[in-house]
Amino acid sequence: MLNFILRRLTKFLLPIKIVLLIGSVGTLGYFVVKIPPELGNIVIFSLVLFIFLSILFNFLLTAFAPRSFSEVGSLLAALTISFFLFLKAVGLLSPLNIGLFVIFLVLLGLYLRKG
Repeated sequence: MLNFILRRLTKFLLPIKIVLLIGSVGTLGYFVVKIPPELGNIVIFSLVLFIFLSILFNFLLTAFAPRSFSEVGSLLAALTISFFLFLKAVGLLSPLNIGLFVIFLVLLGLYLRKG
């Protein structure tokens, strides 16, 4: 049943990506202009930034990179940028946190490449 739903959903994948891309740009603009920088708002901004960057990189890397790199690469690049921005915004950007995040990215990359 889930396979049937996912096959039908792939027809509408490009319009869904475009709507999410436009919606995330609008949300990011709203957060930058109207919302004060508090911890909860920074977390939500980082999540929306991750969605925006993963869709944008998926479009760009699908056009210019091999297929295997575009799926994993777009997710890892978006995660890296949004998480580093989050760490910088909350004042937790330290060598220890960067080292732990690099280890996490390596393990995540191995997991995603295996599957």
